[in-house]
Amino acid sequence: RAQWPRLAAATALGLLVLWLWPYYDFFALFTAGGGLEEVHRALYDHFAGRYWLVLLGVAALAARWRRDRWDPLVLFFALGALVCAAGFVSGHYSWGRALPAALIPAQLAAAL
Repeated sequence: RAQWPRLAAATALGLLVLWLWPYYDFFALFTAGGGLEEVHRALYDHFAGRYWLVLLGVAALAARWRRDRWDPLVLFFALGALVCAAGFVSGHYSWGRALPAALIPAQLAAAL
């Protein structure tokens, strides 16, 4: 398919940007230790109470997904939600920092 090379190029570009990011070493987060987990545990506290409004965006994303299974907002939301859910299940609460990857596409879908 013609989409796979573009997806690979976009992934490579994203990794390059993370590697060159001037403000902090993104990849050092993988070896930050256990202290990072406890600080981010609060991202998952009262989850439904904090993030219930995102359901409006999820409804908009569902409509977009029915029209186009490769919709970028839908894919971005799905990957962000998957990372956050994996962080909760595995106890790696720092993965909750990926929450904007799920919330922002939902907000954009609701706005569009």
